[in-house]
Amino acid sequence: MLRRLSVGDLPSDVSVQNMSEVSELASCDEEGRALSAPVAAHLNRMEIPIDLDGVSGLTLVKSFDRFHGRQRARVLLGGTCVGVWYEPFQNRVCRWGLGWLGVRIPDDVKGPTVLAIDPPPGTPLWSVSSLELSVWCD
Repeated sequence: MLRRLSVGDLPSDVSVQNMSEVSELASCDEEGRALSAPVAAHLNRMEIPIDLDGVSGLTLVKSFDRFHGRQRARVLLGGTCVGVWYEPFQNRVCRWGLGWLGVRIPDDVKGPTVLAIDPPPGTPLWSVSSLELSVWCD
């Protein structure tokens, strides 16, 4: 694993534009298990510095609040869009969700760079509790 982040304790090198206040969500997951953790949402870009030396791909996994469905965000590496992360489902009873996206690293994006998660205008808030970044090699 490259990095694990929690919105309740973001490191100083991570920036988020227009993030809501962090609140505690006590709900259940898809299987009915109770969970309580910090959660927040943002309208604009979250930027995370990462090092992609010798890396072929990146897997992003987030836990989030599924109160609003159709969450969507562009994923950029060094300014290059490498995918669109889409979480289509909502659940207003069992609100905790787990979503993931896998992307291949473009050949021209290597070494230290910035991962950006950027919801486009007009989409529901991008909800995040925790985010895990894992790398893979060919």
